[in-house]
Amino acid sequence: MKKILLILVAAMFTLPFVSCDPKDDGDNDGWGNSSLSRTTWKHTDDLFESTVTFKDSKTIFHHERYFDDGSAWNFWGTYKYNGSDGQASLSCYGEPEYFTFKVEGNKLIISFGGEEIEHTKSMFEDPGNPPSDDPNDPSAIQNTNWKYETGTAGDSTFLSVIVRFGTVNAMVFKTVYVDEEPETESYNGGFTYNAANGAGTITLTNVETEVTVGTATFLISGYTMTLRLFDATYHLAKQP
Repeated sequence: MKKILLILVAAMFTLPFVSCDPKDDGDNDGWGNSSLSRTTWKHTDDLFESTVTFKDSKTIFHHERYFDDGSAWNFWGTYKYNGSDGQASLSCYGEPEYFTFKVEGNKLIISFGGEEIEHTKSMFEDPGNPPSDDPNDPSAIQNTNWKYETGTAGDSTFLSVIVRFGTVNAMVFKTVYVDEEPETESYNGGFTYNAANGAGTITLTNVETEVTVGTATFLISGYTMTLRLFDATYHLAKQP
């Protein structure tokens, strides 16, 4: 899988990694076995970890995380299974992932790009629901944190900008040190996000005065957010 994903990284770098659409080829004839429904299977080695979850009798979720660069990928799709062998067709932002698999007791063996990767059956972990098809659905960035920081706390050159997205509202914190004392501007407000082009806006309402003072705009590319906050631009990194 690593070989294939390395090829896909360049194509996917400009897109958030969490908004992926399920694909269905519409043909499940002869593959009606549903015994994998609500099961989770895991593989971990020195390079990466992989989790495969069969959410129901048709929907499959595949998560991969690489330890060398911290990248993570979420694929949604559909699968077919006949009781011993199966095949899955998934995608993430239009990038396809296809693999076949077989089940041997508590082992799920995935064949992908000429490799066989053995997963062990684990406790079922419900991955939730696939992202919405609506490109304006904010779910792609909900519950994510982003941070920019320079200098050392307590130093006059220290600057920190943090953005935290909830399910509906976002929080923006800007902290600087003046005379060795931190001064923080805090804002809270609703946000919009268009996953198709990675752009969004945040309404800036001062937490202390409860006065709306404007909007911040942002653009997300991979693990970097370019935030325009008033008259300054910051480049924030996504936090684990």
